[in-house]
Amino acid sequence: MTGVAMLKKLGFLFVFLLALTCFGAFKVTKTIYRNDFTAGEIDPFMLSPVRIHQPKGGEKGDGALWMKNINYKTHSQYKVKLSPELFAEGGYYVIQGRYCGTDLKKGERHWYGAGAVLCLREKSTKEKPRWEAAAPVYGTTAWSDFYQVFRVKPGDVTSAMFSIDLNRCHGDLFVDWVSISKAVEIPDFEVVAPENREAAKIRRGRDIKDPDSLKTWKGPVTQYRGTMVAPLHITEADIDELGRWGANLVRFAFTSPKRAKNGEEYIKFIGERMAHLDKLLPAFKRNGISIVVHPPMVPQGKSSVYASANLKDVDDFDCLITAWRMIAEHYRNEPNVIAYDLLNEPYGISKEKWHGLVGRMVKAIRSVDSQKRIYNPSAAAPTDPNMGYTPHYYSPHALTHQGVAPGSKIEWKYPGYINGVYWDKEQIRLALKPIIDYQEKYKVPIYIGEFSCIAWAQGRDEYIRDCIELFEEYGWDWTYHAFREWPPWSVEMERARAFKLKKAKEDTPAKKILLKYFRQNKK
Repeated sequence: MTGVAMLKKLGFLFVFLLALTCFGAFKVTKTIYRNDFTAGEIDPFMLSPVRIHQPKGGEKGDGALWMKNINYKTHSQYKVKLSPELFAEGGYYVIQGRYCGTDLKKGERHWYGAGAVLCLREKSTKEKPRWEAAAPVYGTTAWSDFYQVFRVKPGDVTSAMFSIDLNRCHGDLFVDWVSISKAVEIPDFEVVAPENREAAKIRRGRDIKDPDSLKTWKGPVTQYRGTMVAPLHITEADIDELGRWGANLVRFAFTSPKRAKNGEEYIKFIGERMAHLDKLLPAFKRNGISIVVHPPMVPQGKSSVYASANLKDVDDFDCLITAWRMIAEHYRNEPNVIAYDLLNEPYGISKEKWHGLVGRMVKAIRSVDSQKRIYNPSAAAPTDPNMGYTPHYYSPHALTHQGVAPGSKIEWKYPGYINGVYWDKEQIRLALKPIIDYQEKYKVPIYIGEFSCIAWAQGRDEYIRDCIELFEEYGWDWTYHAFREWPPWSVEMERARAFKLKKAKEDTPAKKILLKYFRQNKK
């Protein structure tokens, strides 16, 4: 899972409390490092043809650092070595800065990109490198802010290297200033939600709280609501329980117990997974649950830490084409299998190569099945009359995946400030704007294949509620991630304490929200 690359533009907002600049649920107490990139602060030894000092650059014309890359193969850094003593006190710190970008594009791997990066080595992790990065919004942007809050143990840091990075990505990054500051949490009662002017400009959908809205609404209406399932472990009893919940859709992956080493093994796995689904079909049918299927990772592909499909090293997709022809031929007359999801969260592949691959997959499917819907996980123009778009939504990742990735030990709350942005329903709307615009432009079905929030996050139920309300407002189908898969995603689990969970003795608030909307399903 990954967070979705859909945040084309965010309105970064500020709030001032007690005359101190606040970001996240924190406020600066002292700055331990700052560089305004003026003539007196620039390090001439770090300059090069791709690291340029602009004496009159920056937002106010007093100096800026210009970093540029012309291809995806180079890694350019402006580095500053910092004393570990700066972090001796421990606690919370924030990386903060002001930047603008021109045609900034991420690299093929999820850690390739631009930003202000702090590399720490700590006693507690046996000097293993730890990176904290304040990343910009990609594309072409006006002067904007970036933030990253992190935490260290007192006396734990043994070395620190701070850098402005363009790591195997493309474009120009202009940095007006950067800083690292000590920070403290601020009480919730002092936080005031700002006005979100950018979100206010976005087209509204159906008023889902008006019971009569369906009488006059001319746009799409949500038809399918359900969950992801654990395909290797789900039982008929689980399916019956999901049926009692009221779900009418599952996203079912043809996951194999181990990675296929070659195309022949991949096709064998596909056959085994189809046979497994066939055994479960009677249970899905008696519970009125439809199915969207998607294939497993292809040979040579790699899974990211969030299970996304890294296709960088894949040079042969023939087995995927063969697999889709097999799947479509097998299920073309099966009414409970209603759609084909081409691949789970592909990345590391160029747009041109991916679009060519989509064309091949669609052709293979349509050679045996001319009817069922095909979902493309990328926001490209549809290439088939019955093609929809299936993004995944996990923003902000710092909230939904807190405690999942190594080093992500900041306990963010929702609603509230998260790395400088106040996240609430309207900020989620703003994050969803690229999908709203895509729907308006192409008039195609939208299916949110995955969304979730980790069980120990404070405000998890509010986050899930706000997401669903927006999906319903715009008439998108959706499946929550996930039903009885990894326990931290389960709505049958609840927070015990920070980064810990426990089995709930009664329905959790998050589960009650799902049940409320499942009751609207037609079976």
